[in-house]
Amino acid sequence: ANSIEIGLLSGIFSLVNLSQIFWSKIISSEAQKILQKHAERHGVEFILNAKSVSFLGSGDFEGIKINEKEVKAPILAVGIGLESESVVLNGAGIEVRKGVVCDKFLQTSQPDIFAAGDCAEFEDVVLEKHMRYGNWTNAIMQGKTAALNMLGEKQEFRILSSYSTSLFGKDIVFIGDVERASADVVEQKVLDAENSVEIFKRDGRAVGAVIIGDTAKRTEITNKIKNREDF
Repeated sequence: ANSIEIGLLSGIFSLVNLSQIFWSKIISSEAQKILQKHAERHGVEFILNAKSVSFLGSGDFEGIKINEKEVKAPILAVGIGLESESVVLNGAGIEVRKGVVCDKFLQTSQPDIFAAGDCAEFEDVVLEKHMRYGNWTNAIMQGKTAALNMLGEKQEFRILSSYSTSLFGKDIVFIGDVERASADVVEQKVLDAENSVEIFKRDGRAVGAVIIGDTAKRTEITNKIKNREDF
């Protein structure tokens, strides 16, 4: 698990992270500080770089002990990330890596078998890379494309995936490929006390972006990535 959320008896929540930076695979330490300060204003306590975590209570859950500090709580939630279960495909002759590998038409390595949604590691014609996304919008749009191709339409899936969430009213938007490890460079285009825009580049072109706070330029940034325009 990468993080633990604890509902305290006082009504305040604690977020425990095993490293010094949460969402470290996606956002910078500067962007994290914006989110952390915003959450702290809404009563969230951050316990970072947790080295030792154990449970309290002999029967029912009563809290946890972190780095010798005891935190009483009635509720515990553990964030473990996203893992695909592909054992059902064993022996089916379908290629599986992080997800079910498919082409730009969402067809797998087996003719007439298609994949869509969280399980699909598809040929992204916009980013020129096999990608896998775990969001509702992508799943819905891929489902429509896969259905059309099952009916013989031969339609490419050509959408730059993006999704958004909100932290106590502060918007967070992820566009395209935002994995820091696969980017050649991540450029900080906007950074102030409340807002951040990071552009992810690979092979000299923008392939993704993370927007925190003001999202007015979401459409502009999305179009620039799709059209291979420089920032």
